[in-house]
Amino acid sequence: MTHPEYGAYPNRTRYLEIVTNERLVYDLDSGVEDGTDVYRVTVEFADLGGRTEVTMRLVCRTVEIAEAVKRSGAVEGGRQTLEKLGEALESAATVDLVIERRLNAPVSRVWQAWTDPDQLGRWWGPKGLGLRVESFDLRPGGLFHYAMLPPGGAPPMWGRFHFRAIEPERRLSWINSFADERGEIIAAPIAPGFPLEIFNTATFTPEGEGTRLVLRGRPIRASAAELAFFAGMHASMQGGFGGTFDQLVDWLASGT
Repeated sequence: MTHPEYGAYPNRTRYLEIVTNERLVYDLDSGVEDGTDVYRVTVEFADLGGRTEVTMRLVCRTVEIAEAVKRSGAVEGGRQTLEKLGEALESAATVDLVIERRLNAPVSRVWQAWTDPDQLGRWWGPKGLGLRVESFDLRPGGLFHYAMLPPGGAPPMWGRFHFRAIEPERRLSWINSFADERGEIIAAPIAPGFPLEIFNTATFTPEGEGTRLVLRGRPIRASAAELAFFAGMHASMQGGFGGTFDQLVDWLASGT
């Protein structure tokens, strides 16, 4: 953490327990190896039906240290941190691109269409463009590298998925970017102000005999100008993904 007047305050977090959507437990210190300033932090998340209650507890080694931490303003600092989290989430809500579609196919079939490279190559991408799969490595950290092929023999445009989380038939997360022929990230060829990296999460929920698919995209490591550009592109991207999902619907209906 940095302060314009007092300089830098090193912090180090060692994660001890991660329970998705429920709890984080970690030790926090300033990097001193003698263990004199280690604090155990537990953050709990409670679902309040569309809202979330976050409780953060910090445990010190002794009562004396705890009292000193309180006097230093740690409680107020924690409140301010959570307030900033709330502000960041509200801001992100205006930036996130969210697309929902109900598909007339079971989750297992839809999941295959997203995770089988042969099937993915039949429908992913804007309407009117073919797609050639260059490589496909479905694992956290793996890459899907592809070429989008315009009609008429025009040069291809390249893209890539950098897979982050894979929960079979539930959730798929990846960082989507434009790329070159080697799979390296590049600026969007037709929109230089577009963010370099978009963190996408697709969730698959059974709904009767079909599937509710929700795709949520958010820029990461983006400047304020890039965030604004992305938000301004929502309508265009809704249309583009609408065409992509139309192709998914057609592929699922083909039964192949």
